[in-house]
Amino acid sequence: MNQLVTFRYIQTDQPCLARDTRKKHEIEIAQKHCYFIGFRITVDHVMNYRHSLVLADDYQSLLMGIDEERKGLDKRLAVSRNDIELVFLRNMGMRETAMLDSIGKYGITAEIQKTLSRRDDHHFTVFGKLENEQICLFHETAQDALTAMRLARLHSGKFAARNFQPLDVRQAHPATYEFDFLFERIADGFMKLVGNSGQPGCVH
Repeated sequence: MNQLVTFRYIQTDQPCLARDTRKKHEIEIAQKHCYFIGFRITVDHVMNYRHSLVLADDYQSLLMGIDEERKGLDKRLAVSRNDIELVFLRNMGMRETAMLDSIGKYGITAEIQKTLSRRDDHHFTVFGKLENEQICLFHETAQDALTAMRLARLHSGKFAARNFQPLDVRQAHPATYEFDFLFERIADGFMKLVGNSGQPGCVH
């Protein structure tokens, strides 16, 4: 992507690090196991944003990776973990043509864009799959994306299938558009890095 973007919210000079919390540690890294996540850090009423990558092969390992990233941030930045909140999450499988066609066909992309066009810091869109591969979009009112994901999993219980796996979680905030852009750039670079050998040098 050659488009120039001026980042107002997100710090973009961060190293490419991926935290591996998969339950099955395999040499090759599947695209569906890669998550780009974004945090909001609030100190003295000033908000800034950081991003990182997590490798997870189920919901619990994803939560573990997010928690470990928060622990790492609070140590490096000397802030309380309560001041570090997840506000963005996207699985790299969202880049697959079949997925893009599917969410476009059902109007999900347009619905998400319409929802996020109006700022509401407590409104999150949560898109994902049930265990039977059915795709679902939930609108949740929450303090952060972790709470929004938990609510979506709770609400997915009304369906016959269980085990809702979130793939795309976004806050109705302008920083989301910066995360969108950065996701594409980082995803391209990361998948090229692991594509040949399957062993990225930046996984920890």
